[in-house]
Amino acid sequence: MWRVRNAAPRATLSPLDELRHVAVPELLTRIRAARAAGEPWRAQRETNALIARSLPRVRNIVAAFRLPEHADVTVRRDDREDVAQDALRRAYKMLESFRGASEGEWFAAVHTCSRFTCRDHLRAEMAAERHLAGRLEDETFDPDLARRSATGALDAETAREAADALARALTRLPNPNQRRAVELTRDGWTTAEIATELGTSADNVHQLRSRGFAQLRKDLR
Repeated sequence: MWRVRNAAPRATLSPLDELRHVAVPELLTRIRAARAAGEPWRAQRETNALIARSLPRVRNIVAAFRLPEHADVTVRRDDREDVAQDALRRAYKMLESFRGASEGEWFAAVHTCSRFTCRDHLRAEMAAERHLAGRLEDETFDPDLARRSATGALDAETAREAADALARALTRLPNPNQRRAVELTRDGWTTAEIATELGTSADNVHQLRSRGFAQLRKDLR
């Protein structure tokens, strides 16, 4: 059985013994027959077995994935299991329209689901970090905070407390390059400028900033 977040059993458990040696094409045939009869629940054990059998491949794909437009950006180790489970959930949904009959067709489809899931995860993460960076620059570190708070746009005392908390969190980042990447982002430097300052690539700046923001989010909760 397998896990989909907040919904279904976990993928790391072994399928039922009687299905362990059933070939993928036979599992697909049984699943398709149950769906055609309007009774997909009849093949739930087969579905669980098929998904569980896909998990090792999905984990390998997630671990090896590189974002096409930023080859140094990968799924963080702590996030890999969640991303793998999201890919399995995507594969499960794909079963509704899957028409392949062979093992190769199934695992090719799983490979595609896994890559799309990794891509979507990383792009969403980068977009969230850019948004966070913008908020850090536009609000927490705005030099006109006092003026704007006087007009009621932002409470200056709250802003100072937030800035102090973030400054303390920055000092706890163990990697000096991560800390510097976040500080320069806060100060309005572009990715290219930060890369030049640190003597590294733009892709590595994305990685440093990503990990730095992830740690800051934990520290500031």
